[in-house]
Amino acid sequence: MTNNARAAMTAMERMVAGIWESELAVNEVGPQSHFFELGGDSLILLNVMFRVGESLGAEIPPATLMDNPILADFCRALELESLAAGGSSAVEGVGGLG
Repeated sequence: MTNNARAAMTAMERMVAGIWESELAVNEVGPQSHFFELGGDSLILLNVMFRVGESLGAEIPPATLMDNPILADFCRALELESLAAGGSSAVEGVGGLG
């Protein structure tokens, strides 16, 4: 992924893409990347959910990623869950991203 493409991603997408790249041992995760097509499975999913939840300071149900396996959709779902829980944005919980 070019630096311009990475820069066009939201802060949440960049944070989650970094976790996916690390957990899936892949490079160049972008907004349209599909978790399961990149090699994700249920065990990796649990690791990803733990790391995302830790970064956001919230417990994220695994179904969020299972139902939204495309990075941009997953990040949108995280934002919506944060708003529904009374937060103003899930990004605020990510150090340096809010």
